[in-house]
Amino acid sequence: MGTLFFILHKLKLLRISAEEEMAGMDMTSHGGLAYVYTDHEDEVKKQLGVV
Repeated sequence: MGTLFFILHKLKLLRISAEEEMAGMDMTSHGGLAYVYTDHEDEVKKQLGVV
């Protein structure tokens, strides 16, 4: 099992980029917000470059 994670780590498949982490995986990976923090979801998507 450790070998698998070592290989995934070396291939950089275990972590997302710092930019994606700061933007939030909900938006960058799934295209939406998990929780509604604002009524301006479309505006947030434009700012993140998802739309």
